[in-house]
Amino acid sequence: MSEDNPPGAPPGAPPGSPPGSPPGSPPGSPPAESDLIQKATAAAARLEAANAKFAELIAKQEAVIISQKLAGKSDAGQSMEKTAKTKEDEEVNRFLEGTGYEGTI
Repeated sequence: MSEDNPPGAPPGAPPGSPPGSPPGSPPGSPPAESDLIQKATAAAARLEAANAKFAELIAKQEAVIISQKLAGKSDAGQSMEKTAKTKEDEEVNRFLEGTGYEGTI
C-alpha cells in the first residue's frame, strides 16, 4: 500500500483511491455499487440474526424471573437495605466504641 492511499484502501488500488473502491478503478471514483449492496445485505443479515438471538435471550430471562417470583425465592439471601436511622445509629456506635458509652444512644 502506498503512502498516498488512505487506510482501508484495497491493495493494488491506485494512489488517492477511497476505501472500498475496486483495485482497477481510477483515483477518486466511488466504491462499486454492487460491493456496497453486498456489504449492506451481509450487515442486515447479521443484525437480523443478532436480534433473533437477543429476543430468545430476553424470553429466557423473563421465564427465569417469573419462575423466581412464583417460587418465592427471588430475594432470598440478599441483605436488606439499611434505613437512614439504622445507618446513623451504627455510625454513632462506631464513634463511641471503646468509650464506655456504646449503646446508650
